[in-house]
Order: sequence, then C-alpha cells, then structure tokens
Amino acid sequence: MSEPNDWWKRAERRAVRANRRRRLGRALLAPFRFVVAPRSPGVVAVTALLAVAAVLAGGYLWRHPGRLTDRFAAHQTTPPKPVTDPFVGTPAYDYRSGAAGITLPTPHAVGGYSASTVRTALDAVRTTLIRGHLDHRMLVDHDDSALLASLVAEDRHHAHRAVLQGNLGLRVADGARLSDRQARVKGALKVSITRERGTRYLTVTSNVVWAYAFRQASDPVVVHDRLVFWYLTGAHRTAAHRGLWVREYHEYLYDMDCAAADAGFLKPHPAIDPSASPGAGIADGAALYDPKHTMKIQNSCR
Repeated sequence: MSEPNDWWKRAERRAVRANRRRRLGRALLAPFRFVVAPRSPGVVAVTALLAVAAVLAGGYLWRHPGRLTDRFAAHQTTPPKPVTDPFVGTPAYDYRSGAAGITLPTPHAVGGYSASTVRTALDAVRTTLIRGHLDHRMLVDHDDSALLASLVAEDRHHAHRAVLQGNLGLRVADGARLSDRQARVKGALKVSITRERGTRYLTVTSNVVWAYAFRQASDPVVVHDRLVFWYLTGAHRTAAHRGLWVREYHEYLYDMDCAAADAGFLKPHPAIDPSASPGAGIADGAALYDPKHTMKIQNSCR
C-alpha cells in the first residue's frame, strides 16, 4: 500500500480581484452594480465618481445610521473620525477573531476509529491550521518549521515544497504589513472515512474563510481554503508514517494584489492592478466571505 504522498498534485489556487470601493457603495448603489476595468480610464473614472458620491452622500451614515442628527447639526464643527476598522461593512465584521472562529465537531467513533482517536485527529488539524494561517512565524517571518512539525515526518519534504509554491500555509508579501487587528475567521472541520485500495483512512476536511487586515489598506484580504487531511494510525506503520498527512488543498483569494498572489503571498490590492485581467471584477464580493461558497470560481488575475 502506498502512502498518501502525492497530495500536492491536486493543489489548486484561484484569485479574484474586485472594485476597491465596493464596500462603501454597496448599500447605496445596489441597483447600479459595476465592474472595474483596471486598464480602462473611462470605466475607472465613472466608478470613482459613483464611489465618491456614495461616500459623501451616505457612506458615513451607512456605517453610523444613529448619528444622522449629530452629523448635520448646526453646531457640528468637528468632522467625525474616519472608520479605521477594515472589517466594518464586510461579513467578516461578525466573524470571531483568530482560532476561535474554527468550529470543531463533537468527536464520535467512526469507521473503526475510536472517539479518542478522532479527537486527536481534530486537534492535530486545528493546530496545523493555526500554525499555517495565524502564527506570526509563518505569516511574517516565513518560517514554516512549526507548520511542518505538525505533519508526519514522511510528508514534511513535500509540504515544504508546497509552502514555497504558495500551496500550503499563508505568507505576507515583503513590504506589506498586517494591522494589529487579529484575523477574522469563520469555518469548521468535518470528519469522514475515505476508502482507497481496500484501506479506510480517517479523514478530516477543513473549510475556513480567513480575513486579514493590513495597514494602509481599506479592505481586508480574504482567503477561503479547503484542506483534506488523513490521520494514519496502526502498529504496522512506522513512526514516520503515523499521524497527520495533507491530502488535498483548494483555495481562492479575494481583494488581493494579483502579482503577489501569483507568487504565493498575501498583499492588499493597489488602486489599479496591472496584473488583473481587464474588466475583471465581482458583482457581489460579500458572497466570497461565505464558507459555503464554491471553490470553482473564475480566476481574474493574469
């Protein structure tokens, strides 16, 4: 029986760019949805005018509807402070911070594996996700040692290659700086049994949306990934083979810099992204924050 060491062949990454003014104008301009063409000055100019009008007419009131009277009171002389939380106005605003956003099921015996073994597998996957998505060493220092340590020794070489290719874990691009606000997270783990070549493998699938706030960026960068892990046990296996393997990896990114995404790094999008396909955009980016969203989306980066 061969071990599951070919998972990276199924790694898949997609990236989607969208209009950077999308949040401010969504509620006020719902009947007038538009798509930005990064290389089309005419479209960009019209979009800018619409977005600015939305901000001046109602962007602030949309975020703070209770301040209508104060905003236009005759005695109001000091302008309101700008909203500095990039999660405001996005679905991620209601998500939990950090690892608290990962929901684990109650462990039950399944396919001949005890509830205790299932719990161990769930904890191992949760640890791997945290080390690959939330750990400063991985995100900022680009040090994947902790992530690799959570996998079986036999899988670490391939996993390291996947990190360098941008297919496993997340790394912030040089020059980009995360804000001091913790990532907002929403997702869950699911346990199942995979049968292959007469063997039953304890399988844990993660399906999580991660939203990262960057300094000097008005919108968070969103990553939705689905990873499939196998947890191998049994005295007939060597110690190097017992434990957690990564079997499959799928993801898409939203509101990111296309060139950085192509290189496997996280970076907020620029005002105009020359690496984005002309005319690329999303009518309603809020849907991409939903863990239930399909992974099959069109890549709008070149």
